Amino acid sequence: MQIINLDQNNETILDLWENFLDNHPHLIIHTPKYKEFLEKTFKKTQIQYLAVIIDDEIKIILPISMISHSDFISNILLDKKIVSSAFLEYGSFAGEENQVYVDEILNHIHLNYSKGYNYLEIRQGLANFNKLLEKKLIKKTEYKRFELKLIDIETNWRLIQKEKRKAIKKAQKEGIIVKEINNQNLDEMYHIYAKNMKQFGSPCFPKFYFENFFNLGLGKAFGAYYNKKLVSLLIGLTHKQTIHLIIAVSDQNYLWSRCNDAVHWQFIRYAITHNYKIMDFGRVRPDSGQFSYKKKYGCELKDLDHFYDLYNIDHLPSEDPSNPKFKLLTNVWKTLPLTITKKLGPWAREGTGK
Repeated sequence: MQIINLDQNNETILDLWENFLDNHPHLIIHTPKYKEFLEKTFKKTQIQYLAVIIDDEIKIILPISMISHSDFISNILLDKKIVSSAFLEYGSFAGEENQVYVDEILNHIHLNYSKGYNYLEIRQGLANFNKLLEKKLIKKTEYKRFELKLIDIETNWRLIQKEKRKAIKKAQKEGIIVKEINNQNLDEMYHIYAKNMKQFGSPCFPKFYFENFFNLGLGKAFGAYYNKKLVSLLIGLTHKQTIHLIIAVSDQNYLWSRCNDAVHWQFIRYAITHNYKIMDFGRVRPDSGQFSYKKKYGCELKDLDHFYDLYNIDHLPSEDPSNPKFKLLTNVWKTLPLTITKKLGPWAREGTGK
């Protein structure tokens, strides 16, 4: 048994990797192109794709990212941590559901990296691994996620709650036009995205996050336009039969037009006509406005557990936005000029691993 860091630029390793993906359920985060995306986008973060190999066959894979900035930022404001599926809300192991393999990788991480980091966080991925993780790590449930089964346009339309269907029709009457967009629309996409993130009080990704997303063919984006102005944006990862929505932003001045509802419905229509079976609406808190919004599309509520191995702290970390530390940072961020948040946002976002 051997544990290695997979290298998508090594042809021998790449062949083993592709063979593994052909024969095991997995998510887009387990693919070589997603590793390339992470490395090109988050250059200050150490990315490793740990794999157990036996007799030239990959048995299991876990992507991890080592998240830290300067000592001051890490120790005072942010955690120094190791996370699976960094910069995405979930995704952990893929491969054979074998306790020995899982334990080998967890022990490898502990022995080699625990000294410099506060904890390991495994974000839930394929549900079959949960029972194996529970035997070694501490389980914590802060979030849920919504998943929509894609059947056909007529059935999925009926699944949407009545008030949401009325909102989609209103958008059409108001002249909202929804179309697929790509890196040719990068400037307007990034402006509405960065502006929304500032309003949310959250750091933004760098502009080349979107460039790399499109250049590597990771997914699709749809934009809603009012009088030729981009007023709502929805981006999703596409892999096999699943679309995973990762970014949804709208110009607050145009929400009256229900542009956000129009862009969601158009993406659902696209997914159905292109034979996708699942649209993952992503992470939600049960007490949030996003919970109510996503539920109205006829989604099914799913668990979203996180698992922790504590290294240099004696308590579970909390990402609750009501935490005074996070609340203060959020309120301060909202007051900064957009030009500043565009410059500082990528640096701060990489330091959070979110």
